[in-house]
Amino acid sequence: MNDLKIENNLLNAVVAAFKVEGKVIRERRVEVFADKNMVSGILLFAKKQLGYIHLAHMTCVDWIEQGEFQLIYTIYSPVEKITLFVNT
Repeated sequence: MNDLKIENNLLNAVVAAFKVEGKVIRERRVEVFADKNMVSGILLFAKKQLGYIHLAHMTCVDWIEQGEFQLIYTIYSPVEKITLFVNT
């Protein structure tokens, strides 16, 4: 049984470095929520410090009623085999 140690370590590293909120969704899935101005820093940190070298995709959600767009960057570490979702 996976105790989500690697997932929690990833979450803690990003939260400590950027003071953002996040959660472990489930095994091999971690999500953080950040201001749009922090996203490039988080993505660079994940690449350079944590080995997240694959940008799997980028998604945009149109919240019409709120007049907002939400961007979700999905990055992957082939070493850890964990997906990190960075949400604006």
